[in-house]
Amino acid sequence: MDKKRDDDKACLGFLIARVHSKLRQRLNQKLRKYEITIEQRQIILKLFTYGAMSQRELCEKTLTEPSNLTMTLKRMEQKGYIRKIKHPKDKRALLIEATPKAFKLKEELAQVGQNNIEQLLEGVEQEKIDTTFEVLQEIYKKALEEDINNSLKIEALI
Repeated sequence: MDKKRDDDKACLGFLIARVHSKLRQRLNQKLRKYEITIEQRQIILKLFTYGAMSQRELCEKTLTEPSNLTMTLKRMEQKGYIRKIKHPKDKRALLIEATPKAFKLKEELAQVGQNNIEQLLEGVEQEKIDTTFEVLQEIYKKALEEDINNSLKIEALI
């Protein structure tokens, strides 16, 4: 095997992590003027897309741990971006919804994320972007399949 290719494979995870870090850093910097974080932006965008939902549903949609989401929602409520309302069918439950303050930012928040990635991809051939996207999807799919298989093996042992 080619030594350089082996080194590239060894660094792929590191490179993906570095790109992810830079994307987050740039996006967080752009979101400062709104006084929100990437996680808060994601919550607001999910609420725009799906409407009011329970905290459990929001955890599932944002792939966030419940304990982390609780604190994030508390901060967002204090800043006036979300509010909790009574569930129409379950008197014990609450739904989280975006406030008018958040809705005023809807287009800007969506555009900030889009611009962030477009600026970094400027000048990169579309074919290379498409290939990279496909490869990353395959890697992610394989990782998910391994997670599922490992979970099934653990359940079989129990």
